[in-house]
Amino acid sequence: MTIASPKDPLVERLQTAPLAIRKLVTKIPEALQPKPKRTIRVHAYDDAGTPVHDIDLPDTGYHMVTGVREHAGRVWMGSLHEPAVAVHDLT
Repeated sequence: MTIASPKDPLVERLQTAPLAIRKLVTKIPEALQPKPKRTIRVHAYDDAGTPVHDIDLPDTGYHMVTGVREHAGRVWMGSLHEPAVAVHDLT
């Protein structure tokens, strides 16, 4: 399981703001809108639902991971924004 970008406290607060404020926020130029954090976060669970891996990598130059696959001790990751696949060794 991946977390493409951590929650942004400002965006979270806006979700419960009055409708007039939420509509006003949609008019903010894209350049001023909050951007996704450039992190990699991957969770892995065994068949019983117990967490076995929690990978949290800061700005690695690769971000917005939405697909993940483990094979032979390596985690292979795909992104919505990157033109390549990233690999992380579990050992």
